[in-house]
Amino acid sequence: MANEEAKTETKAKTKGAVKTTDLIESTAALIEKMDQKTATDTAKELIESSNFNFFKLGGVLSVIQSNGWWAEGGFETFRNYIETEFGLQHRKAMYYIAIYNGLVESDVPWEKVKDLGWTKLRVITEILTKENVDEIVEKASAMTTLQLEDFVREYKKGSLTTTEGEDTKSDDNKVTTFTVKVHEDQKETIN
Repeated sequence: MANEEAKTETKAKTKGAVKTTDLIESTAALIEKMDQKTATDTAKELIESSNFNFFKLGGVLSVIQSNGWWAEGGFETFRNYIETEFGLQHRKAMYYIAIYNGLVESDVPWEKVKDLGWTKLRVITEILTKENVDEIVEKASAMTTLQLEDFVREYKKGSLTTTEGEDTKSDDNKVTTFTVKVHEDQKETIN
């Protein structure tokens, strides 16, 4: 009953929301009027664009950084600019910039890497090429970020390859989680 009242109240609020300037209310008004096809299509579009937005943000921040525009605002450092102007952690901004620059330099198409997410992309962009993208993305999809970081380290050392002569060293280091509940005295024995 309370749920229906909340729905009615929400609908009543959003009917007049077309003229409002509140982003939440105006967005809710548009969303609640969607039919099934529009909602499904919009959800797919939003999922795809959310991953691409961090790539675009990295590009914009890269341009700001490389042109020194942050200094024109009176900021002493790029870090200070990023954190003050955008409330974005410097480290995350630098990851976005590295992803943008790495993907642009490697000339890898977005379609090949779009499903990975920015955390894994951050790790692999330094080794990605047009030639190895399919194999690296396949490996990255099956690994945790920590495993992927180890893989990239080994790959950069040259002890791993991504061709038919693939080294099995990376398979030996697979990490798994094992959880079990035991009594205190059993825990000591296991440790």
